[in-house]
Amino acid sequence: HGENAFQDFLRVSLENVERSLSATSGDTYAHIAASLTASRNIYIFGNRAARSAAEHFARGLRYVKDNVIFLQHTNDVYPALYGAGSQDVLVYLCISRFYKTDVHICEAAKAAGMRLCLVTNTAPSPVTKYADHILLVRTDGTSYFNSMVGISAVCEYLLTLIAERTPDTAQRLEAIDRYTEQALYYARSEHTEKDYFIRELRLFDAVHQSIGQNKYLLLQNGVTLQVHETEDTVFSDEKWLCFILNQLLSNAV
Repeated sequence: HGENAFQDFLRVSLENVERSLSATSGDTYAHIAASLTASRNIYIFGNRAARSAAEHFARGLRYVKDNVIFLQHTNDVYPALYGAGSQDVLVYLCISRFYKTDVHICEAAKAAGMRLCLVTNTAPSPVTKYADHILLVRTDGTSYFNSMVGISAVCEYLLTLIAERTPDTAQRLEAIDRYTEQALYYARSEHTEKDYFIRELRLFDAVHQSIGQNKYLLLQNGVTLQVHETEDTVFSDEKWLCFILNQLLSNAV
């Protein structure tokens, strides 16, 4: 029974991903991605089971877009939409069953003049008539709950398209990596006896790695480096050495 259950789950999950992604044309995906990229503010909300997928989408979108507002609870929606307008968009992950609250949220968005991008598993439904854009997803499951793999795949594909349209995405991600490494370095510094591994390292390899981790920062600022390969070695912790080199490069630029 266990093997059959796994095969059924795998088959349904793959079908959900394939049918969810293919339910929308490439032109429509491109149009929605362009609309989101050009928006002043992007509000993201997910009803009930779709809430975790909405939070994941908002978190990913924040890497490449400013002014992304994740609405965690229904009570957060109405105050947040006050003051929104035609330059703003609400991405609403809204799956069946539908309740009056779902309709009221859509009505509030339209009353504010916002564009509404609806990600849903049912069309027609009580909420689709309010949408400017509809992404239809499949949520079939092998158990008692809706599957989120299809909706997650569609949201991640949108993230990919938006990132391609955002010119400084690479620089943003590079900067996030630097800040993350800095936080980890300070955390590790409290337990040096456990977290540092000293060994002989080829200095050129560390320099080459550090340059690669900061390539977009260097390009953005027009910095050209002249690096001469050397066989010199040092005894150090590899992550610590790369962190120091990264700090030197970023501070110099």
